[in-house]
Amino acid sequence: MFDNLPAEYVALFNDLAGASSDNTMLIPWEIWRDNFIQDAPESVARSIWEQLSPEPNQVNLDKLDLKRFYSLAVPKSVIYCRHDKALPAGYFHPRMSSRLGAFKLLAMDGSHEVMFTRPAELADEIIEASSGSSQESKR
Repeated sequence: MFDNLPAEYVALFNDLAGASSDNTMLIPWEIWRDNFIQDAPESVARSIWEQLSPEPNQVNLDKLDLKRFYSLAVPKSVIYCRHDKALPAGYFHPRMSSRLGAFKLLAMDGSHEVMFTRPAELADEIIEASSGSSQESKR
């Protein structure tokens, strides 16, 4: 992951992990609230954040060879959440999504945590993403 993130994110994650006793990190409430779930009522966002577990930082350092994955001859779809601020604009789409080659692009309103804030809309988008109808290919 660290190869794909802005330097300030890498520094933050390393600082959080370094301050823990087990090299794990949990995004602080204020950052998570403002960038991952800003479209939920504060009480809902707080309740969800309190259920999060620290994540091992090692997963951010491990190198993965994804050449075979990217070359698979299977239909690919991306659900782009228009209000996702977890990464700077353009990171998820088109920067990361462009690695897929041709894909179906679906866009919806919502933050990074749409599974909590817009579950029915997300379900509809997942169904649409998996259907063969009206494929919109992007490069």
